[in-house]
Amino acid sequence: MVLLVLLIVLSSLLRTPKKAAVVKNIQTKSVNLYSIGSVPKAQVQAQIKKSGVVRVVALTGGVVQSVNFHEGDPVEKGSTLF
Repeated sequence: MVLLVLLIVLSSLLRTPKKAAVVKNIQTKSVNLYSIGSVPKAQVQAQIKKSGVVRVVALTGGVVQSVNFHEGDPVEKGSTLF
């Protein structure tokens, strides 16, 4: 009986879940929406990731008149993308 209790206690100690990683408080940055003409402007907050692929999706319909960057070009803060 003692052996059974010892096995139960030992197995519970070995199967305890690992501690979760500490999540850092990530600061969000304010981003301005660029518009052509007299379309209303909106300000939103976004989180910028340093790596990977970022999809830019229009929230409203419109026509892109020019694309100021090509794939792989570095983009600086405040640069106009479209």
